[in-house]
Amino acid sequence: MQKQILIPKNLSKEVIAQIGWSPALKVGNEVLISAIGGVTHPQEHIFSVGETIEDQVAIIIEHFEDILGQAGGTLDSIVELTVYVRPMVTDEDMKLAAKAVTKAFIGETPTESWIKVDFAGSKEELLQIKARAILTK
Repeated sequence: MQKQILIPKNLSKEVIAQIGWSPALKVGNEVLISAIGGVTHPQEHIFSVGETIEDQVAIIIEHFEDILGQAGGTLDSIVELTVYVRPMVTDEDMKLAAKAVTKAFIGETPTESWIKVDFAGSKEELLQIKARAILTK
């Protein structure tokens, strides 16, 4: 089985190599995207987190579009999302995040699971989203 590692342009290959993380893998006609936060990390000492939960969702969606573009897909290729939200996130912010996620998809949205849990990464990251896509080409 051949696997191809896919890295979004706003995440440094050097930083990813240091932590030994694969942001996404293309395996056959599937793309498995690791939980990605609303951060950009283009160089080792440059790190930025979206200010609001909607900003973070927008950054994550940009990462997804970049990854899927490399694989020959689009956001419409995504069939499943798992959204990890920090326990401190309010119900109001959860609603804003859900609205931002839904807005990113034209037509049918993927299946979604939302889980409140603490996770590794900057405490400024309010959420991380994991995705599974199926390519039809």
